[in-house]
Amino acid sequence: MKLLLTLSSILILQSSFAADDGFTPLFNGRDLTAWDGDPKLWKVENGIVIGTNASPEAMANNSFLIWRGGQVKDFELRATVRVIGDNNSGIQYRSHELKDVAPWVITGYQCDIHPAIEHTGMTYEERGRGIFGLNGKDVMLDPAGALWQVGEHAPVKVDVSQWNEVLPGAPLVSFDPTKLPATMKKIEKPRTSRPQGTGPVVPLKK
Repeated sequence: MKLLLTLSSILILQSSFAADDGFTPLFNGRDLTAWDGDPKLWKVENGIVIGTNASPEAMANNSFLIWRGGQVKDFELRATVRVIGDNNSGIQYRSHELKDVAPWVITGYQCDIHPAIEHTGMTYEERGRGIFGLNGKDVMLDPAGALWQVGEHAPVKVDVSQWNEVLPGAPLVSFDPTKLPATMKKIEKPRTSRPQGTGPVVPLKK
């Protein structure tokens, strides 16, 4: 299993958790030791990991910063992130590389960090099954790969231009087919009209 950060335009990651809280820091606060990514896109400044890209058209593929510090099994991941501009990014987990496609290209699950509210925090499978469910929709994937909406709530509102903690601790809920609501309905694969952001990509200021 690899932990990866995807880059669309500008992603900033801050290390804010101490080793004495039970977590093991993956970023040393100084440089990209144990991390691997395109050096033209990723850097460290003032204890913060920064990924910068001029526009989606500037890259042939999504590019990722990959943690190579070891292998993990069951884990809880915390990160503090923000995205500047009308752009999107995300955190990949349970993913693997596609070296035959290009360097730093991966496939697997992504927690979206996106300015469009319907995409904020949603689950997406990079180079796989795409979007599972949008923000505000509780969606189940059955063994045959069909999507079922089992609930709905107001979308969680997040200002991704501010620092936010991603993947905080939460209790695990076991799947119990006997407790599925009678109102659940089969849905088509969600689509998006705003894959990069909420509007035109904002060019970077020099």
